[in-house]
Amino acid sequence: MLLALASGLSVAALKSKPAPEFSDEGATLDVSDWSFRKSVTISNTGPHQFDLDLDVLANSQSDFSDLRLMHEGEQIPYLIDPAAGTWYRKPVVVATNDAQNPTVSRWIMHLERPHLPVTEVRCDTATALFKRDMTLYEIRHDADRGDAFRQVLANGKWTKTPATASKSFSLTLNPPPLTDTLILETRNGDNPPIQLGHFLYIHALTRIFFEAQAGEQLYLYYGNSAVSAPHYDLNLVSAQLRSANKSTAILGREESLKKSRQPVGMLGIGRRMFWGILALVVVVLLVVIARLLPKTDDQPPK
Repeated sequence: MLLALASGLSVAALKSKPAPEFSDEGATLDVSDWSFRKSVTISNTGPHQFDLDLDVLANSQSDFSDLRLMHEGEQIPYLIDPAAGTWYRKPVVVATNDAQNPTVSRWIMHLERPHLPVTEVRCDTATALFKRDMTLYEIRHDADRGDAFRQVLANGKWTKTPATASKSFSLTLNPPPLTDTLILETRNGDNPPIQLGHFLYIHALTRIFFEAQAGEQLYLYYGNSAVSAPHYDLNLVSAQLRSANKSTAILGREESLKKSRQPVGMLGIGRRMFWGILALVVVVLLVVIARLLPKTDDQPPK
């Protein structure tokens, strides 16, 4: 009976923790070179998914090759869908004119983050009749010389007549912006300025799929330009994982992993040691110089 009871407990224990259907183990990895991480909270055992938020989009590589899902020093294999959907976001827009050239109209768009993978900008107009060349750009700075320059992100012609059904206009960006400020500009010539509104900027919704066990403490690491994309065997069953019922994981707040080379508590001690050693070196040098100088006779000549 004891044997039967033990067997029953073993079977029950096995049933209480089902084996993962997909691979949830990967190679070990030293993540000391990564700049950021976020905790990933899961609710149960099995397939999960989460969408990359603005922090990850802004601070990871444009192709997401630096994303690593980790558990206790080991990688959690994942699949990435860079086109799972589309995000439509509203920028803060300020309309302005060129003081030196009143015929130039500008709309300055402020995004939530720099380095966002923006693919398109849209706006509407209440002006019934016009034809304009529209230019979208940002101001970048040369890292070597420090000079500011205009980087054009998109160009397009917009013609609007009373017979035109659509009031919307869109520009496809190439390249994506590096800053958090976009500038839409047009020249009105001898015509009155056009009126624009309902601005949107658009980027793809990127989703991560993975398998994990309940209770595991997971972290998403990102922000490393020196690594290439991982290659997991999980890709062999990508169709099954993508179609499986998945729970939604939750990303935590962003943690910056860039630390000072010297602990904060040691900064004062380090400074005192530096000045103490420097003073000692000066004293030693003075003693050496004094010994090298020729000795003089203090007695007056007879």
